[in-house]
Amino acid sequence: MREVKIKKRLSEESKLPRLYSLRLTPRSAAILAMLMAAGFVGNYLSIPLFLGVDFLFGSIAVLIVVRVYGTV
Repeated sequence: MREVKIKKRLSEESKLPRLYSLRLTPRSAAILAMLMAAGFVGNYLSIPLFLGVDFLFGSIAVLIVVRVYGTV
């Protein structure tokens, strides 16, 4: 009886939202960290065009993260 309750609880915990159940391997965590750093650097090193309008490269890294890891 107790084993059934434990198995039921474990199966309920596996139904967490995708954000919480994202299991990162060391390789994918390193890739995510590099993309986050690239996004920061891309926004920091912007190219000024005219009248306070800047061209930002950080959004490219954000789009790659959304494509690889999905949305919430």
